[in-house]
Amino acid sequence: MSDADLSRIQALLDRDKALDAPTAQTLVAEVRRLRALVDEHLTVTIRPIASKGADPSQAWFWAPEWQAGEQAVDEEIAAGKLRRFDDLESFIADLTAE
Repeated sequence: MSDADLSRIQALLDRDKALDAPTAQTLVAEVRRLRALVDEHLTVTIRPIASKGADPSQAWFWAPEWQAGEQAVDEEIAAGKLRRFDDLESFIADLTAE
């Protein structure tokens, strides 16, 4: 998938209104794989996922073990299990406190 393809897809996803049927069909036609995340407010986030054969140097990403980790992280993010820090010192203090 080229940068132009990704830009076109991002433009479709960045709109603040619901996708109409033709736009949704265009989106699905351009992206062979999608990952959809739904949060507790029923907000759906759709991420395009490049095809497995797109870049051989990235084959590790498609290993089942790595994909399981990606799914676990996506679920934690969707559940709100993340922390944000204003600076590095706060981040380190939080790490050492546990």
